[in-house]
Amino acid sequence: MKKIFIYSFIALLLVSCSKENDFLYREKPHRPTLPYPEYQALAERVIQVRQFDHLLRESGGVDILWVIDNSGSMQSYQNDVIRHTDKFMNEFTSAGRIDWRMGLISSDESEEPYLGFAQYNNRFFDYTDPNPVATFQDAVNQLGTNGSYTEKFFGPSLKWMSSDQFVRPDAFLAIIMISDEPEQTDGLSAQTYFNELVNMKGGKSDLIKVYTAIAAKKGLQPPCSEGVIDDYVGSRWEEIKDLSGALAFSACSADFGSEMANVAQSIIAQLKAARILIPDQPKVETIKVTFQGEVVPGGMKELGGKWYFDEKFNEIVFYEIMGTNDVDETVQVSYVIEDGLFLPEGFDMETSQNVQVLGKNDDENTFEGKVFN
Repeated sequence: MKKIFIYSFIALLLVSCSKENDFLYREKPHRPTLPYPEYQALAERVIQVRQFDHLLRESGGVDILWVIDNSGSMQSYQNDVIRHTDKFMNEFTSAGRIDWRMGLISSDESEEPYLGFAQYNNRFFDYTDPNPVATFQDAVNQLGTNGSYTEKFFGPSLKWMSSDQFVRPDAFLAIIMISDEPEQTDGLSAQTYFNELVNMKGGKSDLIKVYTAIAAKKGLQPPCSEGVIDDYVGSRWEEIKDLSGALAFSACSADFGSEMANVAQSIIAQLKAARILIPDQPKVETIKVTFQGEVVPGGMKELGGKWYFDEKFNEIVFYEIMGTNDVDETVQVSYVIEDGLFLPEGFDMETSQNVQVLGKNDDENTFEGKVFN
């Protein structure tokens, strides 16, 4: 009898195996069977749907902080920045409506900001500037090369970003550091520095990139004959670049302008991961995004998805902007507000009965009902 029972159990296991995938699986749970009156009450309940338009370009913007070494050996590198400022700026102007803000500080911790901090420079430097190329070039030209020979980037950048309203809560933060010396802030490792930046951005590490243009004798191509950085590999510069997932390039590059343009393009690409904060807990499977009348698919980018839902921050996150420079990137969002109950069979937000449509700022009503576990 025991053998028969064992054989029967093994047979059941084999039947439960997927022939295609060759592993045990569990079927999706069925909806609970309810007495008709209770089921009918659930099926006829009022289901709330949130529906609103959202302009993706309104999501955040970008704050760009330049930290440029102004010690005695930096004149040629500063000249490269000045010479190719237009290539960097043109990427932003050609990309359309980007709400950018920029600031400039030096590696000398005793100096105040040179540009973009309202408290010290009387105004922010942003997309409203009538001649941004000339404004930035003038500021870099004022850096000079009489700064401290103890070049510090991590400490001063945290200091100035924390002391003014330069960093906006929902904006992407890009920091660009240019030097021919090691980073020398006392007691502040690359990991600690990055953690401080993440705290500044409310825990959202994906809103931060730290780009580096470094003159090193090896580790970046082309190598530099000048400077005291023997190897970029293993340096604080490489660590912060890796922690933030940003680009790095050699400050000795013969194509410095193209490298600056690549950094600008990388920043713009990050902006295109626009976010929409959802005011409710949605039934995730019901989220629907449309653009110009067409449904925008969600899911993994590799499988053709254009957006995904970030449950941690309750946001719809787009991999890229939907429109072009000449078209408003306005999308329509709709979803069923979570009420703890299954949706009726065949439910459709647009055609089903007993649907209450709420706008973006309408208050959500609460309904009592049985919650299925």
